[in-house]
Amino acid sequence: MTDMRRAAVLFALMLGACGGGSKGGAATVPDGGVCGNYPLCLATLMENCLVSGACTIVETADSRVMTFASGVVQSTTIDSATQRQTSRVTTTDGTTTCYTVEWPAGPAGGATIVWRNPAGATVATGIINISQFIDVTCAGDGTARVTDLGECFGGANACAAAP
Repeated sequence: MTDMRRAAVLFALMLGACGGGSKGGAATVPDGGVCGNYPLCLATLMENCLVSGACTIVETADSRVMTFASGVVQSTTIDSATQRQTSRVTTTDGTTTCYTVEWPAGPAGGATIVWRNPAGATVATGIINISQFIDVTCAGDGTARVTDLGECFGGANACAAAP
């Protein structure tokens, strides 16, 4: 398993579980929905570019590109200098950015995740609890505990290495 894949698997495991709660505003959690219990500030950003379902993966030592059957593409790179990963999710045209997510490359409880909109502005930050949840703070308006990733993070994808 490559370092890139190991880091992605560990990150996904860090965010597992079920349930959750919020403290209002942009951090209001939708009632169910495709994005699990991500707060609205992120669910509205991610719901049109779901990283779920069948996909192919192309990996190198410092990058991974996942192309989903829907046409959505998630490109992840690791910056060896900062040891942070950045995932850029694009629409079905393959070039228009839906959002980006930055997080530490290794398993890091207490580490910070940053979600950015297509313009690069911070939409939310999160603190990872290595075993159960992530506390997401929407820019300027409230915090929510995310414990159900729904389809917005890709917990339900079935990816295979590209030929």
